[in-house]
Amino acid sequence: MEGNYHKLVLTTLQSKVKDVGNDEVLAMLSQLSDKKVNQKTFLNKLNPQYETHNLTLKEFLFIMEILKKDNNGRHIHVFEDLLTAFDLKCDRYYADPNTNVSYRSLLKAMMNSDKEHGEVSQVIHASLQDNKISDHEIKNIKSEIDDEINALIKLRAILIEANQDNTIIK
Repeated sequence: MEGNYHKLVLTTLQSKVKDVGNDEVLAMLSQLSDKKVNQKTFLNKLNPQYETHNLTLKEFLFIMEILKKDNNGRHIHVFEDLLTAFDLKCDRYYADPNTNVSYRSLLKAMMNSDKEHGEVSQVIHASLQDNKISDHEIKNIKSEIDDEINALIKLRAILIEANQDNTIIK
């Protein structure tokens, strides 16, 4: 593995855990691992800058399970970074088997993807006020783009489900 992929993976993991909520993930991790995990130690293990604190494989897998349960696709971003380390790609194309196909759900998914696109545009325009994009701004832009991608994936899932079942959309 060339480069600092371990730091990239940890940075993404740290960000996605923060999105869900550090305290919430810590509580679930303690429950899954059947042992109390110290909050400061946990946060240090997630911090890519700390060389002395490392997640165990078991802790990493539990955290990935927690991120998956959040059902926002956050775990996918961590896996994408892991796969990148080995020159592999992750295809986020899927159709959720629990997709509800209705006129209302289709419109809601379309409106959500439009909203997310607007948020991407807004954060990019705000970032360009000073004619440069900082590290913090690029993080926000990437996050908004990820949200838009997820909204489009949900829209695509509804359309695929409607097509596969030859559903009459009501």
